[in-house]
Amino acid sequence: MEILFSGVKSAPFIRSWQRTSLQMGLMTLALGLQLILAWLLEGQGEILLRWGILLAMSTGLELLMNLLYRKFMLLDGTAWVSATILALLLPIQLFDPWTLFSIAFFTIIIGKWAIGGMGANYLNPAMVGLLYYLLSTPYAGLATLWSNPILAGVLVASWLILTLLGIINGSVSLSAILSYLSLAYLLSMMAGESFTPLASGGSWLFLALFVAPNPSSIPMRLIGKIFYGLLIGFLSALFFWGYQLGDLSFVVAILIANMVSPVIHRHTLGRTFSKQKLGRHRT
Repeated sequence: MEILFSGVKSAPFIRSWQRTSLQMGLMTLALGLQLILAWLLEGQGEILLRWGILLAMSTGLELLMNLLYRKFMLLDGTAWVSATILALLLPIQLFDPWTLFSIAFFTIIIGKWAIGGMGANYLNPAMVGLLYYLLSTPYAGLATLWSNPILAGVLVASWLILTLLGIINGSVSLSAILSYLSLAYLLSMMAGESFTPLASGGSWLFLALFVAPNPSSIPMRLIGKIFYGLLIGFLSALFFWGYQLGDLSFVVAILIANMVSPVIHRHTLGRTFSKQKLGRHRT
């Protein structure tokens, strides 16, 4: 594992905490709009309360690690994005304080700081927290907000705006969606099942649009990003429709792609013009 991830540095898109805070602030704003719409359209005001609880817990844990590492990166906003992602994906009825704190702990402490901190954590922190929740809770699943066509439409519109602003890498999302839909349709037809694009309440669409293109995880070159997105979509469809793993399929697919990303990056980076072959020079 150490050899595999040797040479992996902070994401090239993260050059300073000021720039990161602006990007993460816009991301939190776009995702927070989804929560507000869920409250207005579905009458689920509890989701806003849980958002506040997760924000407070994530901020507290982030501040604790800042003090331990003597690095003040609280204002980079990454902890707030992770908390907002969790608030959107966790089931509406989940309000147990200990469960929420455990998820926040695995997200911030294990998924982010234990692996390297902001920009160096190759695993998506929110997915680490969700993996803990799905494995530790029997019959657990993700939220089904995006079965509502209005919420799904706003989700796509928000993604498009952030992509045009350069905050989200659209090639990863589009590759993941294309790969997922193609294989999912094929597997559902082979199993004699009816294919529903918004299976699992559309949580896979949210993950493909806003979680898969995590800047800390994706390869640098375009061809690497496309392979990375295709891998996420392929694994998601295989686990969900082939192995019937339910919502765990999408989380595991993203985490596997996160771990494979350095390999994809290495083999798609291309040659450096300054390198020369070592050997004897002919005279």
